[in-house]
Parts: sequence; structure tokens; C-alpha cells
Amino acid sequence: MVRIGYFAGDTTMKLKSVIALVCASACFAAGTAHAELVPGTSLSMDLQAAQIQANGRNVNIYRLPLTDTTTGAVTYFDAVFQFGLQADGSVGFTRTSTASVSAAQLRAADNFVAGTYSDAAGNKYEVTGPAAMPGGRLSYAIQATTAGKTFSATWVTGAITGHPQINSNTKPLDGSAGAFGVLGDRNYYPSSSNSWATGVVIGATQVSNTSLVISSYYVSQSTPVTSFALTKN
Repeated sequence: MVRIGYFAGDTTMKLKSVIALVCASACFAAGTAHAELVPGTSLSMDLQAAQIQANGRNVNIYRLPLTDTTTGAVTYFDAVFQFGLQADGSVGFTRTSTASVSAAQLRAADNFVAGTYSDAAGNKYEVTGPAAMPGGRLSYAIQATTAGKTFSATWVTGAITGHPQINSNTKPLDGSAGAFGVLGDRNYYPSSSNSWATGVVIGATQVSNTSLVISSYYVSQSTPVTSFALTKN
């Protein structure tokens, strides 16, 4: 069972302290990542299941799951930690913030997994993200990394209505993809169909933690014309 905003009141402040403590420890700890019970609570946290992005002095953590082991309820949080110099000259966190993820933001298909993927022909791709967008949306990008191969695309999570990459001339999309975006450059066809061209609408669906499907809505069709599957290395 998944609950959004499961904690409230003073408990929320305590929870944020727990998140800050555990995440801070994880930033400096070594070893195999796994879900861990927070001492003195019934809460279990799994940083490995979250998306972690570092930029400058900030560590951004998206979709961090916190599980109440007594009820099975899961609350998801986004968290930001900023490094800086402490009064004694040591390096530590100078600012932390956390926010529960709303139901509108939390969709299974939105939780894309960054990393290196391969297609059926053995071509390699790098998926990067997430990057925060207005309205609680997240953006991702894919880039072919095999020598001599050019393929790139970006997509943004969230509802089709108000989507920043899809204009009013686009036909109604069927909504079967997890997120929609546009194709960038390419010098080959990643599937047997030639229905791939710069600027066409694409759909991205994270089928599992190790499987990603990219679809082409060639000439702004309402349903996918072709697609290809990627497997995480």
C-alpha cells in the first residue's frame, strides 16, 4: 500500500530529522546498499531505490521510499542536502530540505532508472536524470554512446495536458507510455521501422528496473507506430 503525506504534525518534523540523519550517514558510508531500519523506529529506508543526483554542492534525492514496517505503508520523499563549511572548518550539511511527493507526481511509470542500457543489436545508451521541472514534473534524456551511432531524445513526466514538449498540433496521445518527449538527432533506425525522425513525439516507459521501452509516435500519431526495448547493463 502506498500513502502520500502519511505523516503529519510534529511527526513530520521528526521524520525529516530521520531522513536527514540516515541520508547524511549514507553519503559517507561504504558497503552494499540495502533497506535499513532506522534505530528506535518502525521505519525502513532504502536509498538504493531512490534516484540520486549530485550537482555542485547539492545532493538531490528523488522518490526516496520510507516504509512503515508495522503497516506496510510507504511514503515517498524528495530531499535536498547542501554541503558547506562548518564553524570548525569541517565539511558538513549547511542546508537540508524534504518534501513528500504528491499523488500527482507519484506514478510508477515516472520512476525512470538512469544508467547504461543496451538494445538488441548491442548498441549502448546512457539514460540521465531526473532534473526537476515546473509543476512537479521530471525530465530525462537518452544518448547513444556506441561509436558511430547517433541517437538522442528527451522526455518529461506528468500529464499530457500542459506538457512542455508537446504542442497543440499534436494528436491526442493514447497515454499508454509512462512519459512523452521528442526525438533529437539520429543516424540510424533503432527498430525495423523507419518511423524515427528528429522532432517526432516519443514515449518512454520503464517496464521494470532493468527494462526501458522507447516508442515513436511518428507524424504525431495517437498510438505508437514502432518501439524498441532497452536492457539495463
